[in-house]
Amino acid sequence: MKRILSILPAAFAAMTILLVASCKDPNEIKPIENPVLSIDKTDLQFEEYGDDAAITFSWKAPAGETSVSYILMITKSEDKGFASCTDFEVSGTSKTFTSAGVRDFANALKVDLSQGASFIAKVMATAGAGRTSYSNVVEFTASKNNAGYETIYPIGAMDWDWDPTKAEMMKTDDGIVYTWTGMLKAKNSFKFLCQNDGNWIPSYNRDANAENYWTVYKKTEDWQPDDCFEVDKPGQYTITLNIKELTVEVVPCSDGFHKLYPVGAMEWGWDLEAAEEMETIDGVTYTWTGYLTAGLDFKFECQKTAWQPSYNRDGNAEDYWTAYYKTQDWEPDTQWKVEISGIYTLTINIETLKVTAEPQFDPSSWEKIYPIGAMDWGWDPTQAEEMTTEDGIVYYWTGNIVANNDFKFLCQNDGNWIPSYNRDANAENYWTVYKKTEDWQPDDCFKVSESAKYKITLNIVDLTVAVDKVVENPGMYPVGGCFAWGWDNTLAEPMMTWNDKDYFWAGWLNVGTFKFLCYKDNWVPSYNRDPNAGYYWTMRYRDDGASDDTLFDIADAGEYIIELNTETLEISCVKNPTYDYPLIYPIGAMSWGWDLASAEHMFTYDGETYFWIGEVKANNDFKFMCSNTEWIPSYNRDENAEDEWTAYYRDQDWQKDSQFKVTEGGIYKLTLNVKTLKVTAERLGDVR
Repeated sequence: MKRILSILPAAFAAMTILLVASCKDPNEIKPIENPVLSIDKTDLQFEEYGDDAAITFSWKAPAGETSVSYILMITKSEDKGFASCTDFEVSGTSKTFTSAGVRDFANALKVDLSQGASFIAKVMATAGAGRTSYSNVVEFTASKNNAGYETIYPIGAMDWDWDPTKAEMMKTDDGIVYTWTGMLKAKNSFKFLCQNDGNWIPSYNRDANAENYWTVYKKTEDWQPDDCFEVDKPGQYTITLNIKELTVEVVPCSDGFHKLYPVGAMEWGWDLEAAEEMETIDGVTYTWTGYLTAGLDFKFECQKTAWQPSYNRDGNAEDYWTAYYKTQDWEPDTQWKVEISGIYTLTINIETLKVTAEPQFDPSSWEKIYPIGAMDWGWDPTQAEEMTTEDGIVYYWTGNIVANNDFKFLCQNDGNWIPSYNRDANAENYWTVYKKTEDWQPDDCFKVSESAKYKITLNIVDLTVAVDKVVENPGMYPVGGCFAWGWDNTLAEPMMTWNDKDYFWAGWLNVGTFKFLCYKDNWVPSYNRDPNAGYYWTMRYRDDGASDDTLFDIADAGEYIIELNTETLEISCVKNPTYDYPLIYPIGAMSWGWDLASAEHMFTYDGETYFWIGEVKANNDFKFMCSNTEWIPSYNRDENAEDEWTAYYRDQDWQKDSQFKVTEGGIYKLTLNVKTLKVTAERLGDVR
């Protein structure tokens, strides 16, 4: 059921946030004491692959605090602002690194320890509600004793092409055998540099004079041959380089090709295990042909056991049909969709990142078909409603049909009565059609015996008709002078429900009266105000047009939040105070994905507990933004908390972008308490 929520202009929201922020009393937040950091070694020399403790960082917990989280930040000494630091979440008040651990953070910082390097470190302490402090900065040097090991970088057919500064270092345990695993492009040259500082010599190149193609030699002079290696098929490979035996082994992971699986708008939906594998003959271009449902999102998964990596729509590209390779949860989960349901051939090229969705049909050639006769418009073809179709074969229409009145199907609404689809009186099955193309052919029609709302399904290939009575579940449609559509029940917007009992709506109400209809096209039954109840906001069920049509009254125009229950018959109709507080926006697993500008805001009655009701997709990350224009600050999941539904206030880019998720999709009520930092995700029901 469509969700109706008020969207305040972004500019007003931003002004509100700034106003509230400026009015905060700084005395309300108790500062946290700065930790004092120390290290047990300032000049570290180590074996690169040692397992013994190499260096320990320790600090004292801030006084008076019971729940503090720490992040140890390490960076190169010249990076005084810690702009490119690597950080480590620490549960206690110390962190010890082995020699291998020192090597790992040095590699992450692109530092070569063979000649020694200087580092600086500090600790950030956070005690909730955005209270953060930093330690003193300590400096230390580190150098490895096994400086004789070469540093080797594969270059060429990798993602970084021929940019040595971005090349990944190969791994080695003995300085002899080096390994690297990653994607290789087909028919692209590659070799191995011995440095990533812009110098191209020395390097390990292919020995073109050797019998074995996968033989290397060490090039040390410019005049020596610059022969390289290639693979025939793109895909993920593990390269093993032995600089003693001068051999290379390049082994594809699985069959060497990506496996891609389209999910979403296909018949298996988001059931990853049921997804069909796309076809490829070169590991570059992948295709799949099948039925896509209009308006539903789809993307391409790379495996059946996890949601990353995947190929998603690049929301920053000018061309809508451009993909990007998504490898992290926090990256946008933007997707594609088609406007017309039908059979499509999907194609994705993982090198150019171009996607196509070619329809295997021509909608412009489909017939237009109009039911006529026993409908509301009678035999006036100019007023007849067009039937809908998703494939040009099966046509649908839903509406009122009058009992014992003839009806058939015209192929145009311009006043011509031929061709048409009529009842085939010679068929055994009453609900059989034939296409009438000549005046002399029989003009037999169909009838129903009971006036009601029906769904007609016409198949022009099988020449069958199905006429099914529509049994509607009552909804809740507010009407009255308070609403933008007034008393025009045909324009009334439905309230949101997840169980046909609880209903929710938020928006602007004018001064005036209102009630609730159970069906959009009928005035009874309805829910009206119960004048005999002690509590004003109590409903009664009105199922006839003769009883008193008592109404609810709004005396003060404004934004309102309406919640009601058809069992208790009570209404909560509260003037919305949300805009008196900073706005918060859920983002990620909602229908708008990571489109921040489209995100709906949460509601609050007190500025402390915020709530939002709507669809949350299974196994999709989400968090809470404090603006719909900026990505900082936000409320993210606190990975250090015992309760996984605990948030922390993230106001720095380098802080962990951990998020929440639910394992079962549906309609949820999400709540966030910005004081206690507790989050709840209450599943209310299935999506309707």
